[in-house]
Amino acid sequence: DLGRLPDPLLDRVIREWGRRKDAKTESHMNAVLGALPKGAKLSEIGQIRDHLVLLWEELAPGTVNRRISVLKAAAKYAFRKKWTRTNLSADCPLLPEPRYTRRELSRDMIDRLLEAATTPRAKALIAGAAYTGMRLSEVLRIDPKDIEGDALRVLGKNGEERLVPIPDQLRPYLS
Repeated sequence: DLGRLPDPLLDRVIREWGRRKDAKTESHMNAVLGALPKGAKLSEIGQIRDHLVLLWEELAPGTVNRRISVLKAAAKYAFRKKWTRTNLSADCPLLPEPRYTRRELSRDMIDRLLEAATTPRAKALIAGAAYTGMRLSEVLRIDPKDIEGDALRVLGKNGEERLVPIPDQLRPYLS
């Protein structure tokens, strides 16, 4: 029983916590288990987190954070089970993740994208995004039946419908 151990092995805690997790969580859990130093103890979780961050430096911060989250969750689990006196999850801070930055397209970049598109649908999707500012999910759902005069009826965020004016530059790509 893990509760009787003075300082449980981290891999045993993670395996106990990880029983019956979804496939994606299990994948991250297996990556953590495969990278743990042999004999790693729960009390060393902060140093192990730092070691793993260095080991995975070529991965995106979001991926590393999903794996650090396995450590955090295992530490919380051990605390709730009273296998440790303190919640050690605070010793596993997540990495900062860069925010998405919106990029403006120049007229030349739009023209080059449209020229490179090989199908009428691809041209319509590029033109729709470039000339209306619609979200990708909205542009992907454009259908000819959604054209209402000089506007497109679009299902936006949270399922809200809205009308988006059709600029003259977009018209040739909607037929």
